[in-house]
Amino acid sequence: MKSESETVYNQLSKAKQQQKYIWISSMLFVTVAFIGTLVFLYYQSKNVVVIKENGQKVSAVVGNEKETFKALASEHLDRAFKYANSFDRFTYKDNMAKTLFHMDSRSANRLFSEYENSGALADVLSKGTIYDAEILSESIRITGDREPFEFVFQGTIDVNDGGHVTKYLAQGTGELIYYTPHYPENPTGFFITNYTQKTKIYEQK
Repeated sequence: MKSESETVYNQLSKAKQQQKYIWISSMLFVTVAFIGTLVFLYYQSKNVVVIKENGQKVSAVVGNEKETFKALASEHLDRAFKYANSFDRFTYKDNMAKTLFHMDSRSANRLFSEYENSGALADVLSKGTIYDAEILSESIRITGDREPFEFVFQGTIDVNDGGHVTKYLAQGTGELIYYTPHYPENPTGFFITNYTQKTKIYEQK
């Protein structure tokens, strides 16, 4: 029969052994978690591009730069086309201001003047005509390996005049340069210059 001291000793030994297993298990868990985090960050870094304050990509970061460039540039073109060609009597001033965050004032003012000279702006203010533009993303083509990059795209402009809708097909061309991002007005780090736009009637309802 074991004495009381032997029993206490055995209990202490067993407790120390259990603490040892718990400590080893904890260290293994922390090590595995740390390695898992490093692996996760490694693979994520292949899909991430870091942008400098001037909008240029940091070349030291491994990433799919072509896809990232096209995605950001396409988003910028989409925003610019929509702001420049979508408006009603309540939003035309605001959208004109937003357009100037996406393209140079000479290009923007030339486009605004075309709307004013054609009487479109007068119809918006007096008759409540609504313009709604949408770029055709699959039509976007960007060329060049350095700025300024040249682009061409197509988009549609729906003109709703009291329920009578006329759809126009627009073709936009111009150049893209890097630009300091300005959130939320211009978060992409691009800017349009020398923009021109031609439109023709596409469909009437």
